[in-house]
Amino acid sequence: MLHLVNAVTLDSKDIAARVNLGALYATQGHLQDGIQEFETAVKLTDDKDLSADDRGYRRSISVQVSGGQFDLSNKYVKDLPILNFAKLDVDSLNQLVRFGRAIADGTIERWRDVDDLVLSALEV
Repeated sequence: MLHLVNAVTLDSKDIAARVNLGALYATQGHLQDGIQEFETAVKLTDDKDLSADDRGYRRSISVQVSGGQFDLSNKYVKDLPILNFAKLDVDSLNQLVRFGRAIADGTIERWRDVDDLVLSALEV
């Protein structure tokens, strides 16, 4: 762990080190520290032209949080917001599908657009 902490200390924008440190924290039961590292990595990759490696690290964050190292299901599922698809028009639904495909194949470019669409569907 020390080498990852040192890597983040030396280069606070090292996405790979942040994602790996977050995963390591999670496996050791330090959920808040892991979440903090993942959130920092997400901020570093928001609205940026990402390299293929950085897109992979961004996907890794989703995997870690959604079904990887974090067992969030029992703690937080009851608090998860549910998308209200009935409030979305057909164009927005189609855009959401396109975003999902782009995320899955690693070609997503503008995460802010995804966030805005999802937040509108969540009525936030």
